[in-house]
Amino acid sequence: MDFTAEMLKNGHLQGLQNVQKPMSLTLDTSLVKFEPNSLSLRNQPTCVPHWEQIEIVNIGDKEIVIEAVSSDHNMFHPSLSKPETLQPLERSKMQVLFLAQSVGQFEGLIFVQTNLGVIPFNVKASAIENSYKVEPIVGAKLVVGERFSPPVSLYNPHDVNLHVREVLTTEGFLHLALPDRPGESGGQSIERTADASNDAEASAAVWTVLPKQHKTIIHVSFVSHITGKFQGFVHLKTDIENLLVPVEIMVTKGGVHVTPEIVTFKH
Repeated sequence: MDFTAEMLKNGHLQGLQNVQKPMSLTLDTSLVKFEPNSLSLRNQPTCVPHWEQIEIVNIGDKEIVIEAVSSDHNMFHPSLSKPETLQPLERSKMQVLFLAQSVGQFEGLIFVQTNLGVIPFNVKASAIENSYKVEPIVGAKLVVGERFSPPVSLYNPHDVNLHVREVLTTEGFLHLALPDRPGESGGQSIERTADASNDAEASAAVWTVLPKQHKTIIHVSFVSHITGKFQGFVHLKTDIENLLVPVEIMVTKGGVHVTPEIVTFKH
């Protein structure tokens, strides 16, 4: 199992969202050291998860409890396996996921919450288009009870067949369906089967993308009977690259919504 899938299934990516700066005093940074001291990433493809490991070192003479981590930017996702107490000169590890939703330059702060205050950690990255032409599912605005079933499509830039092995999400509000069965929910994980049944042969055909071809792999099904902002991920596991599709959906009470929000008329 790859690291992103492991983090998904263990719940470390579940419900990640943009968290504002904690209202707390900032810890004296001379008591704590980050290795590296900041994070700078270049030319990261959109929808391709990139993980970095950051070490937090207690260089003071007091015990420090690392309680939680958060971010002020929705493309940087920090994660701790569990709260940890650091004695002087002890170390703790923090995982940071950068998942680009668009092309551009991005900068933010990660906040490490401790028993003594908040430690800021600087992060920045640049992003380019991914070669698989996978697009994030973000910016959708729905009303309560409205069903939303966007497709997830994949382009094969290689000279050999591209095989999708599994599609999964750990978010309870998202369900998956094969493109030839959009009305049937496949739950939160669909794997490509290996037996010789007709269904398996059909599934294998759906999940094989020929060289230089574009194909719809899955439909993501969403409906909510409560208002709010819903954020999650859909993970595509292939035999060449693993991709992570960010999902952000806003649900409001009944009203009028125009889709798309901008219409261009051409002569």
